[in-house]
Amino acid sequence: MEEIAIIVACAKKRVIGANGKIPWKIPEETAHFKSTTMGGAVIFGRKSFEEIGKPLPGRFNVVVSMTKNFDYLNSGEETKNAPKIKTADSLEKAIALCKNAGYSRIFICGGEQIYRTALEKKLCEKLIISEINENFPCDTKDADAFFPEFKDSEWILEKTEPHNFFTVFYYRHK
Repeated sequence: MEEIAIIVACAKKRVIGANGKIPWKIPEETAHFKSTTMGGAVIFGRKSFEEIGKPLPGRFNVVVSMTKNFDYLNSGEETKNAPKIKTADSLEKAIALCKNAGYSRIFICGGEQIYRTALEKKLCEKLIISEINENFPCDTKDADAFFPEFKDSEWILEKTEPHNFFTVFYYRHK
């Protein structure tokens, strides 16, 4: 069964970035992201991908960009350490690339504009939101990227998963 999900981590006030960086380091949350997306397809906007700096191993990587082509990062045969990467000029085309490559688990991984487009155009069936606990120290004073508001009335909270420094909320579209 095909599944398209937004996966995001955010701090209070829906902060997802400050000065082009994620304003926290939580290894357990990074491990959650990795284990959730492993073996699937991941879609990033250009700025988010450039912040990461390389394709994520064990996943089919697609970057949405109208100004740059990241296909040059492909180096020969795909291996665990050198995953393939594709570029698309829209989120819809990125999703189509993932489907055409045979991926049934597709994760939209940011940033703000990519999330906004996915929500506004109803391109995903699930939300996987890691909310960083308010008492965890995050430097959000220079926050400049935010996870968009979504209509609670359109989503059903299916599961809550508490962790040490964050809680994961799993939503399904009605």
